Parts: sequence; structure tokens; C-alpha cells
Amino acid sequence: MNYSSNPWSSSGSPPPRYNTFPDDDAGPSNERMPLNPQKIQRFRKCSSLKAIIILLLLTGTIWHFIDDYSNIHRSDVQERIRHREKLERLKRIENEDAQRKLAHEREDEERRLTFEEEDQWRKEEREKQDRAIEREEAQRKRRLQQEDDQRRRAHEEEDNRRKVEKEREDRAIQAREILVARREQAVQVKDDAMREDEERRKRAALTWHDLTAEKRCLGYEKRMYHADLINIPYGEDAQSWCMRTAIDIHGVTYDHPEFCTKERQDGAVRIVGHWTVTSNEPTCKTWWGNHKKKGCHGSHKMRVEAQMFNHQEPWDNWAEMCFSTPSEFAWDSFPHPDTCENKGKHGIICSWFIDVDESECP
Repeated sequence: MNYSSNPWSSSGSPPPRYNTFPDDDAGPSNERMPLNPQKIQRFRKCSSLKAIIILLLLTGTIWHFIDDYSNIHRSDVQERIRHREKLERLKRIENEDAQRKLAHEREDEERRLTFEEEDQWRKEEREKQDRAIEREEAQRKRRLQQEDDQRRRAHEEEDNRRKVEKEREDRAIQAREILVARREQAVQVKDDAMREDEERRKRAALTWHDLTAEKRCLGYEKRMYHADLINIPYGEDAQSWCMRTAIDIHGVTYDHPEFCTKERQDGAVRIVGHWTVTSNEPTCKTWWGNHKKKGCHGSHKMRVEAQMFNHQEPWDNWAEMCFSTPSEFAWDSFPHPDTCENKGKHGIICSWFIDVDESECP
């Protein structure tokens, strides 16, 4: 028996036998040396741990080889995929370029056809426009010709009308000249008649006689006068001579009477002239006195009352004299009163309604 390979031999002699079990029946009794159970258990744990580590190392190595192979294979696959994608992309680009080229060619062809159609359309439109211009030019020429004819006829008609009007105007001028000559002749005849009449009137020495003022006043400083016209020759127009004979009354010259009348007296005819004199008539010059305020009459109105003096009764009309007599009071002038009233023995009373301040009549 070779003990050189036995780890338990140190000198070549066999190890002593030990009984490791208390009971010989429980296990082998033919052991050479006694065993420690704790050491055996640690040995087994170490062996299991080493086996696990070795297994993990083998697994990692195998996984590394597999991963390297997978990476290499994956890289090749990805490279082939990229190459195929590149080829497909190039083919797609070529197809797109071809399609784009074809689209460009189609667009160019369509554009060319469109340009040709547009050129054809422009050509047709130009021809239409040329024909329309020719028609318009022909129509314009015809219209101008018609206008020229109408204008020529209008000028001829205007010339004829002017000629007729000129002839009519000439006849009217001749008639007017004849009429003016006749009128001048009539005026001359009238002037001669008036001159002769004036000479006859001067030779007759016409004179107003017995100038008399009427008792009745017509109004404030207004009175009627009348006088007889004497020395009128027989057969003359007495009314006309009366209306052309002047007179001087109170220093005022009146060229003619207002009117002339014929009056019979003792079988003779009198020519009487009548005038209305409005100055230097003191008996017709009435005035107001005793002005008194009679209270308010409405808003901002004051009633002022006064009495009329120099009233010539019974000839004068009190209403005519009252409403024609002016007055001045309250720093203002009034051409006539607003109301007049005849109160008999108390005289003629009139009233004014004047504007006053709010303090006097609110």
C-alpha cells in the first residue's frame, strides 16, 4: 500500500485508529484518526462557496464570451441594417429625384402649354381688341361725320334764325325809332301846348283869392285851407290851371293844391283849391299835462295817465286830436297814447303803458 500520496502520512507510518463514535454500532469503528465535526462543516461550506464562486466565474466568462459574440453579431447586423437603410434611402432619394424630375418636367410641360394657351388667348384678345378698335374708330368717324352734319345744319339754322331775328330787330328798331319820333313829336307838341298854356296863364295873371282856414283841425298841427282861383279866361281848362298854380301859406310854398273843386255861387262857377297845412298851426297844437302814475298793469308795465290841453271844441274831433298828439315823459318820446277817453267836463284823458323796472312792477 502506497502511503506517499496520503495526505495524512507524515513519516510513512499509518495513522493511528480512533473511534469517533461513542457507540460502535452507530458508525464505522475502523478509523485511523479521530475527525472534528466543526472543521468538516467549515470545509464543506468553503467547498460550496468555492464551487459557487467558480460557477459564477465560469458563468461570467461564458456570458462575456456570449455577450462579445452577441455584440459582434449585433454590430454586424446593425451594420447590415444601416447599409440596407442607406441603400433604401439612396433608392428612395433616387426615386424622389426621379419623381421630382418627372414632376418638374410635367410642370414645365404644363407651364409651356399654359404659356402657349395664354399666348394664343392674348393673340385672340389682341385681335378682338383690334377689331373692336377698328369698329369703334369706324363708329367714331361716322359719329363725327353725323355731328359735323348736325353742327353744319345747326349753324345754318342759327344763321337763318339770326338773320330772321336781325331783320325782326331791324324792323323793331325802325318801329321804335318811328315811335320815339312820334313820342318826341307828341312831347314837343305837349311842351309847346304847356308853354303856350303857361304863357296864357302868365298873361292871365292867375291869383289865389280869399285864403281861408277851416275851423276844424284834422290832427296835431294839421288844418285844411282853401282859396278861390281868379282871372281864369273863358274857355280854358280851369281844373288843369288850378292844379298847376302855386301858393304861399305861412311862409311855405306849395306847388299845387291837393285837389281842386268847382263850386257854384250866385250863378257863377268858382274854382277852389284845397291844401292840408301841417306847420305853424298853434290852435291845432295840443299837448299833454298832469302826468300821473296809475299803478302797475301787468308784468313790468306801468300805466301813466295825462290830460289833453288846447282842444278846440266843438269843431275838433277829440279822438283824432288825442291819437295824433305826441308826448315826452320818463326820458322817452311817445308818438301817440295807447288809449284815449272823453270824460266830458274832466276833459280828454289818455293812457300809456310803459316799461318799468322789476322793483316798480314785479
